[in-house]
Amino acid sequence: MAIKYAEVNVGDEITQLEKKKLSREQIIEYGYASGDENPIHMSDSEAWKTGLKGVIAHGLFFIAFMQQALTDWADNAEAIKDIDIKMVGSVRAGDNIISTARITNKYDSDKIVELTLAQFTYTPLYHARVILTDPDIAETLLKESLSNSKLNYRTSYEFKDHKIVDIQMTADIEAKCIKKVIFLSFEEGAVKEWTNKDEDIEIEILDRGEDQIEYVLYRKRQSLAGKAKVKLQ
Repeated sequence: MAIKYAEVNVGDEITQLEKKKLSREQIIEYGYASGDENPIHMSDSEAWKTGLKGVIAHGLFFIAFMQQALTDWADNAEAIKDIDIKMVGSVRAGDNIISTARITNKYDSDKIVELTLAQFTYTPLYHARVILTDPDIAETLLKESLSNSKLNYRTSYEFKDHKIVDIQMTADIEAKCIKKVIFLSFEEGAVKEWTNKDEDIEIEILDRGEDQIEYVLYRKRQSLAGKAKVKLQ
């Protein structure tokens, strides 16, 4: 059902559009379909030579997700009357991508709303299980502490080229609620060091036991920012 101009207000946020786990195959297929076969989008080895540590998605590819969020919300493929988008971060294989927008102005004469746009990527880093000291309070404390923390991250190579991953958070959650951390797997973003110092992080709770929580930790980074004008009915 189409959104009505009279039903929205300044400050409203539109329904988020989420794209789960963008695959390397999708990035490469877009390259062939669009004719943009720049090696940084098509070949990990070529992207590494430029310092990117793996392929990145085409800018127009993830800009299209933002445009889709707007047209889905307005329920009209021709609703976008003006759009100005700036790429502020890269998108990688495996990322979850969330596109959203907030209404900042309304123009009654034309039934047009102005919106600020934002898109964020969530790069999975590791999958872990934590044994809790106090199950009654630990889940909330764990999520709040990690989500408000910053990520400090380092890898190194040791015996027989085995990679050692050292992940540290600025929040001191260990003493507060965690008895033990069991790392179940490290994702490509961790192994290839797709993170920078003091980046924002988020966690997704996958499962809860009597005295433990299983979760995935993500690096959160903004990929797009901008403004748009959308005509409503």
